[in-house]
Amino acid sequence: MFKRKNVFISLAVALLISACGGGGGDDPAPAASTPPPAAGGGNQTPPPPVIDESVMAGNLQLVDPAVIFNITPTAAGIPINVAQFEPNATLPEGAGSFPRGTDAPLQSFGLRVVPEDMAPGGAGQAKRVRMAIDLTEETATVAAGEEAEALQFMIDQVDLAVSDAGELSVSVPATAQLFVYTKNSAGATANQTVTALPADAVSFIPVDGDQALTIDFDALFASLMASAQGDTAKLAVFNSVKDFAGTFGMGVTVSNVVIQKAADAVATGSSITVTGSSQPAVTGAGLQGRLKLE
Repeated sequence: MFKRKNVFISLAVALLISACGGGGGDDPAPAASTPPPAAGGGNQTPPPPVIDESVMAGNLQLVDPAVIFNITPTAAGIPINVAQFEPNATLPEGAGSFPRGTDAPLQSFGLRVVPEDMAPGGAGQAKRVRMAIDLTEETATVAAGEEAEALQFMIDQVDLAVSDAGELSVSVPATAQLFVYTKNSAGATANQTVTALPADAVSFIPVDGDQALTIDFDALFASLMASAQGDTAKLAVFNSVKDFAGTFGMGVTVSNVVIQKAADAVATGSSITVTGSSQPAVTGAGLQGRLKLE
């Protein structure tokens, strides 16, 4: 449209000059037209990433005690049953409390699983999935004059695979990013996008013949704190996360895979969106529970 307008303007100028007897050697050179902006240029907002919603064959079966807090390759952690983690009357304040991480409210979080029908006909499979966690303080434990504390984070690329023999493996590729949002009790908020994540920030840790799909809070928060160095305001908010206290709703969601509880009941995670990240919500399998931090 911009080019057509220039053509009409140039034609009108040419007719005017001709009518006035112009067009001789002393005529000024015509002004050059300005090319239209290149497609996608300027300050346009990039389109959201295209999300693969296909699901792996088979499922990951939870094995109680399936929820394991603070598990590491050298420490068994603190295992509890799914029923103890999910909202229930016997634990009115939520599961916990548990030892804190270095810069995070937990050291790690794991789900004990076994693969079922994930290598059909002896053929393995692989899928790049997303994983997210949401911790939001419940209203009942928010002190007067304060705000509900919150932490949301998502890893946008996690490579989950099953070998032909049915063995599980997982890693975080070099291209993965961590998207983080947090709000402290004073209402201060901070966002951060972290690159160059540790490959073992998500891992399978052996548990009595099974595997615990584990998110390493300490490793992720070490990367987060390093990436925020030099930003005093952000660091102040991120530093407050390790001191969160109260009862929190906790959502854990893994995309592109089916996770089942006992009696073939599908474990459905909450839809988790990292506030301020412009990333699509992570939906799929997982658990929704309650956690006490003190």
